[in-house]
Amino acid sequence: MQGRLDERKGHDMVIRAMAHVVKQFPNVVYMIVGKGREEQRLKNLADNLKLHDLVVFTGFVADESLPDYYNLCDVFVLPNRETESHDQLKGDYEGFGVVFLEASACGKPVIAGKSGGSCEAVVDGVTGLMVDPRSESEIAHTIERILADKDFANHLGMTGRNRAEKEFDWQHIAKTME
Repeated sequence: MQGRLDERKGHDMVIRAMAHVVKQFPNVVYMIVGKGREEQRLKNLADNLKLHDLVVFTGFVADESLPDYYNLCDVFVLPNRETESHDQLKGDYEGFGVVFLEASACGKPVIAGKSGGSCEAVVDGVTGLMVDPRSESEIAHTIERILADKDFANHLGMTGRNRAEKEFDWQHIAKTME
């Protein structure tokens, strides 16, 4: 995952899901690229769940280096959600979700939360998989499914790449604006 560490991004749910995923995939690593106000809370959560060895926080990464990080991953996971009344920013949600297209452009399968603009950026079952962003078991199962089925993962990644190149290329966008 890359970007700002905010409540709506769902990092906490991925960390919780990793407690299940690591049982089937003991060498799994969850890399969080970015900084933000949630960083310490997320580090504490990983520590409390005894997952500090498999949750890696990189801090800020310059835009030009992001493809290198996308290319390190087997799956890009961002189960974004709308924040609720008890969250710091009530009603905040993910906009279009450019990060999903960036990961897709690198040929990576994506997992997104069924919330906000991710529904426009990810075609469920075609370029990635949509999950209930508040269900750690669904997030875990979906991660496990992609990690266990390399052919399926590659299919999602290549379909996502083709869509990113075809529909979100600057020349294509410029033509649609004419």
